[in-house]
Amino acid sequence: MEEVSTNASDQIPIIDLSKLIGSSEIHHHDELEKLHFACREWAIFQLINHGVSEEVIVQMKINTQEFFQLPLEEKNAYAQLPTSIEHHGQAAFVVSERQKLDWGDMLFLFPHPASSRNLRFWPTNPTSFRKTLENYSWEVRRIAINLVHVLEPGSLFREVYKYV
Repeated sequence: MEEVSTNASDQIPIIDLSKLIGSSEIHHHDELEKLHFACREWAIFQLINHGVSEEVIVQMKINTQEFFQLPLEEKNAYAQLPTSIEHHGQAAFVVSERQKLDWGDMLFLFPHPASSRNLRFWPTNPTSFRKTLENYSWEVRRIAINLVHVLEPGSLFREVYKYV
């Protein structure tokens, strides 16, 4: 059994999804304990062996970088409307009055459920952005469903859920 660190100052926990969904009982139990610890102590973890192809991940990164490299005027075509939360925009992440402002460029979209999508905010440049985001978001959804199935059978799900 891999030892689970109890020191919250260690590195972000790494969870192996393949051990949670298709492994021996011992590996499954050990990884589930690591997941429980990660949710309770960190509320975040890195997921490995999740099954998302490198091609899907790379294409999403490329499309996102290309979008954010567009001129501001072009990105502003996707600016927030008073009636929608989806949008492209900028924000300052203010922590204190003395800090230098750190502006962030963001794009906030709802890929799921499909009925909640407002394609007016889904970029058409780069031309592959919409299809790439759809592919990527389906993969992320599949992972989320797998994690819920792993956690759901017992009270562990209810216990972990209160931390996230």
